[in-house]
Amino acid sequence: MLRRFGFGRSSSLEVTLTKPNVKLEDLFDDSDQLLQEVHLQNPRLISFLRQPTVLSQLVNYIVSERIIPSIPLTSHINNNNSNNNHSNGTKKTNTIGKTENHQYKTSKDEGKNKKINNNNNNNHSANQHVYVACEILAAGIPALMDGLVYAHPELLTVLWAILDQQCKLTPRQLAGFCKVNGILLQRRTGDMVHFIESHKDIVAKWLHHIFGYHGGGVPYLSDLLITLVQSDSLPEGSGIGQWLADHGLLTLLVDRLQPHLEPLNHEIAQQMLCDIIFSSHISSPLISELTSLVTMKRLAGYMLDLTAPYASNVLICGTGILRGLRQYSEKV
Repeated sequence: MLRRFGFGRSSSLEVTLTKPNVKLEDLFDDSDQLLQEVHLQNPRLISFLRQPTVLSQLVNYIVSERIIPSIPLTSHINNNNSNNNHSNGTKKTNTIGKTENHQYKTSKDEGKNKKINNNNNNNHSANQHVYVACEILAAGIPALMDGLVYAHPELLTVLWAILDQQCKLTPRQLAGFCKVNGILLQRRTGDMVHFIESHKDIVAKWLHHIFGYHGGGVPYLSDLLITLVQSDSLPEGSGIGQWLADHGLLTLLVDRLQPHLEPLNHEIAQQMLCDIIFSSHISSPLISELTSLVTMKRLAGYMLDLTAPYASNVLICGTGILRGLRQYSEKV
């Protein structure tokens, strides 16, 4: 605490910051101290982190995570055993040839083991960098949040472009993306709502990553969506509920209750619709859309389609949604 007022000893991190041409990776050597100084809002450190190039690096660590799978050790051992068995089954008469062959194999095995260790070390460093970048951007530091939202909104666009990916997002990507945007929605609500509203097809992309890959976006993206719904009750976020309704959020969720879809779709849709019900304020446009005649007819049609393979599951999930609406009506 004393260092914040200039009375403490200079930390190794501050010494690093005084060096010319310092890089972000130089600060990652002691990640614990780095995160501590971020939360203490070390002026020199925050001034460095708010630079456009550094902010861009932090965002890209989250968005562009690429984990290189290491070579499985078991397959490496199996390959060695098969090679040894083949060698033992072959009659060798040249002793010198045997020795040279053994030395060659030993050297080759050592090279493979070294490659495995290098890959594991690289993976550990990459994972650590992603974690630290996420913690820095999600620390709620005003200068860094303003850098993303006001000074360099193009970086916010890069961050949200993660939803444009068609491949499965890793849990670390999902957690980092949602943690950073969760803080921004809480602290910079109006600006984040305006940003989201400027992307017309974002709802479909959002739900794609929630339901896709066996519910790979649960609970990260689903919780973030509920946070966005809750912001409709705030003055800064007023209107986002109507925007979500106009852009088909309820329609897309109810359509996930089609009885021909896998039961996991029904269960995720039920949970999200119930969360929306209990998170919505009085006279919410989302509730009005959900209880409309058109939506109720569609839901009833899915629940009563007894010829579909998963009809019973839809009946159970649909009943849970109706029970949630009844509890909501009793609350208001």
